[in-house]
Amino acid sequence: QDGHVPELFQNLSQYVSYASHQDEHPSVFVHDNVLPTSLVDALYKMTVAKEEPWGTYVTMQQVQDYWASNYGKNALQDEHTCSCAAVAHFLETMKQGATGATATIPSMAKSHALASLDIHGVAVWALASQQQPVCYHVDYAELIRYEHNIMATPLWAGTLQCTRDFILEGGQFAVNLQGIQHYLQYGYKGCKTDGDTMGGWQCPSSNKVHYNRQTQWVTIPYQYNRMIGHSGHLPHLSAPFTVSNENSYRVILGFNVFRTDVGPTVMVAPEHSDAFRRRIKWHRALQHSSLSLSNIHRNKALTKLLVLAKREKQRQAFRRQQELLDKDIEAILHKHTQVQVEAIMRKCGKPNGEWPTAMDVKVHLQRRVNQKMLRAVTPRGHDDTLRVTLESRIQLINGSNLV
Repeated sequence: QDGHVPELFQNLSQYVSYASHQDEHPSVFVHDNVLPTSLVDALYKMTVAKEEPWGTYVTMQQVQDYWASNYGKNALQDEHTCSCAAVAHFLETMKQGATGATATIPSMAKSHALASLDIHGVAVWALASQQQPVCYHVDYAELIRYEHNIMATPLWAGTLQCTRDFILEGGQFAVNLQGIQHYLQYGYKGCKTDGDTMGGWQCPSSNKVHYNRQTQWVTIPYQYNRMIGHSGHLPHLSAPFTVSNENSYRVILGFNVFRTDVGPTVMVAPEHSDAFRRRIKWHRALQHSSLSLSNIHRNKALTKLLVLAKREKQRQAFRRQQELLDKDIEAILHKHTQVQVEAIMRKCGKPNGEWPTAMDVKVHLQRRVNQKMLRAVTPRGHDDTLRVTLESRIQLINGSNLV
């Protein structure tokens, strides 16, 4: 319907609509100076240093781990740890909604209780450019669109602007409040309107946040450490820009918040990640080759891709098993103030050698204690965060959820 057909298909795409969420008034929130500048600058440097855009996926469990680890002492190590920190701040900011916002469109938009939504995690991507605008588009789960021809938009979307103001001129972010109806009118990157890659947007003369009630375009000037959050089904773009010198780049960090129905699939290969690129190469290899077992063995690149895909599938299955174990442990601890480790091992451990065995449960409890999500209390009544014994009693910290 948007004029774009993935290369694996010939028919029009289907569209997943979250009616209860999208029927609410679409909204845009602008918050300034949300992240520590050290984190924003680290994101800028690591994105500029890479030859191509990068992507990752942050689960809600990892966000909780970030806050539990004293605000991520090691949050500047790599793309993923930086992303965990950025997502944690993004979600906290979105929970605030209009509170503390530089601008809110429409002005009466209310705060959004993200905690009440069934959120699995957030896909994160980053790109650096010296001249290329981001054409008019709608965010969706790229892997699901490519492999199943289904458009599944995020619940919420957002961007963080990482370039210092004095380096860049232009580069406004624009979003249209008409949502999918507007997108279906203009199409994928404006393909339905004779190549208007800006989707009908025109740059206003104002250098402040501008809302055109007639066209429903909201235009937001580029500003360093500015975070923009909006309803996930709204079409948007990033305008053309110029940089001050050949060593400068416009860097944007993007966020897509996905529910539990879509998130686990997105997590396998987030857009712009190495896993995503390998997946696309694998599909194209399948398209252009006659597959047999002997052909696969002869094709070393394809064999490697298949092995990597199997390993990734196994890792995802193990993460899901850990999440289920967390839920079982949490259910036990909500019924009792403290529970002996040995009792949890008997209750949650599987006797047939499958994961988790009783010893797997003990190791898992130790990990959660080290992450300060659980507390181990010795028979003498003292906290024992170094070693969990069979006699230790486990309790939740501050009644917080494990999952």
